Amino acid sequence: MPLTPDMRRSIDQIRDYLFGGGYPDPVSNAEQLSFLFFFYLVEGIDAENKTRARVLKTPYTSLFEGDWTLKNPLNAEGNYTTIPRSHFRWSVWAKGLSGEALVRFVRDEVFAFFAEMGEGAAHNFMRGARLSIDEPTVLTQVVNLVDGLRLDQSDSDTKGDLFEHVLRQIKQAGELGQFRTPRHIIRMIVSMVDPKVGETIYDPAAGTAGTSQQPGQPAAGKGKGGAMTSISAEQLKCAFPLLDAGRASYYAAAASDAMGGVLDT
Repeated sequence: MPLTPDMRRSIDQIRDYLFGGGYPDPVSNAEQLSFLFFFYLVEGIDAENKTRARVLKTPYTSLFEGDWTLKNPLNAEGNYTTIPRSHFRWSVWAKGLSGEALVRFVRDEVFAFFAEMGEGAAHNFMRGARLSIDEPTVLTQVVNLVDGLRLDQSDSDTKGDLFEHVLRQIKQAGELGQFRTPRHIIRMIVSMVDPKVGETIYDPAAGTAGTSQQPGQPAAGKGKGGAMTSISAEQLKCAFPLLDAGRASYYAAAASDAMGGVLDT
């Protein structure tokens, strides 16, 4: 599915809300959107991983199982100091909170929750991450617009085009096509290199990491044991160097992994 005019308009609306709300820095805004895209997509990826594990009869622990000790007591329900981790599903907090309560929960709990997940990955993509969109009305509008994009219903190319549209708003970003290698070119490169599980992939120009995550995609037409059906962060061991483009593209690598559907924990 190509990037639709409605999706472009939604991104432009987000830009306008951020700029009008006192957030004029396009690099910081792209970074914040990367986080929100990631938070949105993780719920669907976790559900897919759980379903695959059930079909393959392999153990899998959902990211959203168990309890979470609250960082800010103001986010407590009654006198409780913990909440179920299921509260960190996008469908729960993004649709159930607004205004000051949304800002407080995302700032103090959601970012901390995913920072914990980042610490367990091969590369800590959440290091130093924090919410900078702290105006309640602006954050509420942005979250609603991100939810309306329905990223879980889009294919990888559409998500890539959407993210490039976000990156185009960074003045020094350059022309469209600078950031993402087309999917069919990636598949050709990967088929020629033919990486195996256990090997190390080093991508010194990772950008949004579309090429690095492709080896984890299912390979059509191969027999049992002939394809890498999933890949964990530890298996992939991608090296994401700090790039001159700034932290926006640095964090985009994590969001791209989610967009490509490769997230094993």
